[in-house]
Amino acid sequence: YHVNLYAIDTDSSPVVMSVKPYDQHLKVIVRTKEGSKCMVFIENTTNSTDYVNLSKQIYPN
Repeated sequence: YHVNLYAIDTDSSPVVMSVKPYDQHLKVIVRTKEGSKCMVFIENTTNSTDYVNLSKQIYPN
């Protein structure tokens, strides 16, 4: 599967978030007019993942 999510930021600029499997992991790419950032999520069975904190690390604003 490959999922694209589309949004508009506060400046009315497009934002695209692509989610797809990648080598037994989950790859997330966020594209904005300023550029793009990529993160690969690895399943961790011992701790829960704080996705809100991770997203703030990628885009602090």
